[in-house]
Amino acid sequence: MVPFTYYLDFANLNDEQRVSLLNEFAGCGGKNIVLSETLLQQFAGTPASRNKIKKQVADAGLKFVDAHAPYGGESDLMQPDDQFRIGLARQFLTLELAHDCGVDTCCFHLGNAPLFPQYTLDELHTFICRNLELLLKRAEELGVIVCIENIFKPLNTVSEILKLIRMFDTPYLGVCYDTGHANIMEHGMNFPDSRPWGQWAGRGDVEWECNILEKLYEHIVICHLHDNDAVNDQHKLPGDGSVDWEHTLKLLSTAPGLRSMQSEVVPGRHNIPIPELTARWQQYIK
Repeated sequence: MVPFTYYLDFANLNDEQRVSLLNEFAGCGGKNIVLSETLLQQFAGTPASRNKIKKQVADAGLKFVDAHAPYGGESDLMQPDDQFRIGLARQFLTLELAHDCGVDTCCFHLGNAPLFPQYTLDELHTFICRNLELLLKRAEELGVIVCIENIFKPLNTVSEILKLIRMFDTPYLGVCYDTGHANIMEHGMNFPDSRPWGQWAGRGDVEWECNILEKLYEHIVICHLHDNDAVNDQHKLPGDGSVDWEHTLKLLSTAPGLRSMQSEVVPGRHNIPIPELTARWQQYIK
């Protein structure tokens, strides 16, 4: 069985709080954690923290398994000409830090089209391809798979993701399948206030999707697991939303390239006690 990993929120914790969190998680049966965007930002901004936190993780009997790159604004792959060099440098550093922590998969966001209304979708696609080509060269050298995530925004659709997979045709580019985002894109058309309506404003009609898991199946390397009501990206525990978990987990368990399954329900951020978090997932992940 592939490793099951947990996203723990380390933002704004001191050493004592961090060690307590790690030990509590281990005491609840946790073994694997995500090298999160908050940790990667901390490692980049405060280099001395890297070895200290790596030791704290190891001392708790835990290990990093997968990673999530910093995202949003100047961190995503959708960087225009005047910003892409700094953005690419950040992405290169993310790969280096993942490799240093023994992680061989990292989720990257393609980007949010509403941030760049001055560019057409075709122009933004060109920016993504340029940045991704350069990033993949370094990813192959380090042995880290770049995993692009399905979201509910233009240029993060199944068709766009598969277009990139076919274009680069490399084992170092795969998919991070996100259950919550897929649920919104498959059922959000039934709700007038669901997230895609706003994200696609000015970009044409929303391209609602179906059978997202089946379409991405053979390219899935990692996955983000969380639930929602198909309206908002709530990151709820499984069973607290409308995701079909029986179908999802059954199909994911046979995905040929799957390397890890990740809970993207963040206990601190979503006010969920760690014992409740781990107990709920243990009901679903056999």
